Amino acid sequence: MKCYILKRGNDILSLLFEDNKCIEILHHEITGRPSIGQLFICRCKDVRQNIGAAFANIGADRNAYLPFSEIDENTIFTKKQGKALINEGDELVVRVVKEDMGIKPATVSGKLNISGKYTVLINDTENKIHTSKKLKSIDEKEQIITKALTEEKGYSYIIRTNAGSAGPETVIKDARILKAAFDGIKEHAAFRAAPFLLYSPPASYLSYLRDQKSDALTEIITDDKDIYDDICCWKDVLELCDVKLYTDTYPLKSLLSLSSLFSEVKGRVSWMKSGAYLVIEQTEALVSIDVNSGKAEAKKDRYSFYKEINLEAAKEAARQIRLRNLSGMILIDFINMKDDDDRAEVLKCLQKCLLNDSLKAHALGFTKLGLMEVTREKRRGNVFSMPLEKFIDLE
Repeated sequence: MKCYILKRGNDILSLLFEDNKCIEILHHEITGRPSIGQLFICRCKDVRQNIGAAFANIGADRNAYLPFSEIDENTIFTKKQGKALINEGDELVVRVVKEDMGIKPATVSGKLNISGKYTVLINDTENKIHTSKKLKSIDEKEQIITKALTEEKGYSYIIRTNAGSAGPETVIKDARILKAAFDGIKEHAAFRAAPFLLYSPPASYLSYLRDQKSDALTEIITDDKDIYDDICCWKDVLELCDVKLYTDTYPLKSLLSLSSLFSEVKGRVSWMKSGAYLVIEQTEALVSIDVNSGKAEAKKDRYSFYKEINLEAAKEAARQIRLRNLSGMILIDFINMKDDDDRAEVLKCLQKCLLNDSLKAHALGFTKLGLMEVTREKRRGNVFSMPLEKFIDLE
């Protein structure tokens, strides 16, 4: 896979390509606002029992929303005013879990964690080791990692999907780096008054690169010198692949045919190689994907023909779901198949394709009405909320 990164003003676009096809688009915006993963010492300004939450100042006259459910025995208080769960004037360390949007403030949590390439450190004393559901059943390598991390007292860890392509020593080293970093954060917090920014993870586009599978991402290409310099600075720390600065006179946006790509992802129809096509419709309640045979040439055995179209459509539907960042309930109306084995094969194909998704996505099977039911985690906005035109209009 290759990742292309373009920058226009305060907007950064990451495009992930596999086999010369774009499979994911991610928009990052450079703002001065709190971003996901940042750790702040905040001061509680207002406790609202009726909504089960407090509002806490995290700096620059910004109040963040702090639900009571996000405070537990592991929450780090640097100043405590009373015995209640939280009181006005309390100072505590929180993590941004949701960025502010419009008039809605950012959401923060007292349940802290920081992420590395292969592990996530969780601030609790249970000393548990959790494994990503995308990893296969525990093998000898994971047992070595689990044993070593269990001996790192004081925190729990999540072994991330990326760990599947790394050796035990590399994964353990990643966890120990996180432990040293978090120990430093706690020590630093004890001597700081709220509001104060304690920790910022790498910029979101760098975190995106870090989270790609090491054995899958082969090259990073950008036409922006500042982005190139940033990636070079973080390359060794985040264990990134080779990065290249694109300097050709022919614009990168034209090389990638961005105008055609953006028309595709914002259009209703997605054509497939066979001549069949998908019709993708998004409503407030769900997303519907309708499979049509279109210009595909039918064979004598029409049910075998339908199965071939549906298998191709399953692969393309999985790609479009990820490419457009569709989420929630998704219903796919495949061409009717007579045989249960054919339906099972199409389901298996879709499930396999969804395993490559960076977000949690599940194909649940066919409903009684013959529709394929898919669910996908909601995170970030879809392509319709991205300022894609900026990357076409500006040089």
